[in-house]
Amino acid sequence: MSYSWSSPAHEDFVESLASKLMANGVMVRLDKWDLKEGQDKFAFMESMVTDPEISKVLVICDSHYKAKADARKGGVGTETEIISAEIYGQVNQEKFIPIVVEYDASRQAVLPTFMKSRIYIDLSNDDVYGDGFDQLLRAIYDRPKYKRPELGAAPEFLDDALATAIPVREFQALRSATEEGKATADGLEAAYLKRFQVELGKLLVPKEIADYDDEIVAAIGRAKPLRDQFDQYVSMKAAFAQDAPRACRRVLELLEHILGLRTPPEGMTSYREEWFDVYRFLGWEFMLLTVAALLREQAWQTLDQVCSEVFVFHRNGDQRDRSFLEFEPYLRSLDERRNKRLGLRRISIQTDMIHDRVSTSGTTFNEMMQADAFLSLRSVVQQPEGQTRDFWFPRTLLYLDGNRLPLFVKAGGGAIKAGLLKALGVADAKEFAARFEKVAAALNNFGNWRMDSEFIDLRSATNVAQLSV
Repeated sequence: MSYSWSSPAHEDFVESLASKLMANGVMVRLDKWDLKEGQDKFAFMESMVTDPEISKVLVICDSHYKAKADARKGGVGTETEIISAEIYGQVNQEKFIPIVVEYDASRQAVLPTFMKSRIYIDLSNDDVYGDGFDQLLRAIYDRPKYKRPELGAAPEFLDDALATAIPVREFQALRSATEEGKATADGLEAAYLKRFQVELGKLLVPKEIADYDDEIVAAIGRAKPLRDQFDQYVSMKAAFAQDAPRACRRVLELLEHILGLRTPPEGMTSYREEWFDVYRFLGWEFMLLTVAALLREQAWQTLDQVCSEVFVFHRNGDQRDRSFLEFEPYLRSLDERRNKRLGLRRISIQTDMIHDRVSTSGTTFNEMMQADAFLSLRSVVQQPEGQTRDFWFPRTLLYLDGNRLPLFVKAGGGAIKAGLLKALGVADAKEFAARFEKVAAALNNFGNWRMDSEFIDLRSATNVAQLSV
């Protein structure tokens, strides 16, 4: 520790700081402790620089130290010459840490000239001492508070081999306008989704080959950048819409467009139905991401609107209108053909794929399971009178491992419970219980809801007991 014997109080401060460092596992060399009678004080000073066991030098800066250092007077002046030569001559400049204990009349930190440009640690008063001491310990132990994240891979959309390219510029313009509340946001959203739809249209797999499921898997893989950008887009829409259903109308238009992509384009007279499984997969995935974002923002009215929406598309020249149930797929190309052809013996390849596509910075798989369970629950309690056959099957719950989903655990709280019931389209817990149990009784308490030997326990996962009271 390099300091000036400015006053008894300052000496006490320095010794107290040294003692605190020792108490925190830092071996400190201090003149009062280590310089004995008969020893060469200049050699002691020089050892601060030359001794390989000394990794840090704390320069305690007050006005007396500054004056002596700038004038090169006394012991401080000698130390300054040694330290400044080391600082300007060596690469490792982190060895010398300025400790500010005083400010001048202009509220500028008191530092000697040779350390003016250095990043310092402030121990000048009781208000900052605690944080400053923590900062000092982190510097000594090389445990910085802010750590550089690991370097990731280059974005997939930069790969020229990809058939799709995400509309980056359009999305950034939309994001900025949305965040700033500009009136141009709606027009920018329309332009963005138009480009997005163009890229989606490039994913069709019209190949008459024995292993066309490979092409479907590859196409789904190429769509990953679009999937991740859609996740950002729908999360942004849910966050800024403030549960205004109309604000999400273009999201629903995009989902409706995906339904249209599942039908053979004009002029295609020969095709396999499974070629369009890439769009069935993406429609399922995008619907889950949409509902997951709305659940995250507790946008109950908008969720009710999504589940009440009539999606209109054309199939072989005929106009069709469907509910959200149209987005729940069973992909034979994957779960049957591919599973058997490659001998994978997986319960559900499509579920494995949607699980493996989750990005660390986006919607979590747990949130997607909650969306899956919500849509299933909605399909149960809104089952038409006299029917027990059109359901949303929550296949992602294959990964649940017997736990209840966090959002539905919170259904014990009044606000969450009331919101969920509203989004499920029922008036109250009594109506929910009556509707759910009626379907459950007709289906032997969902005893046949299985994937291979795994039972999909919708009742437990969605905390039906709590929603019913």
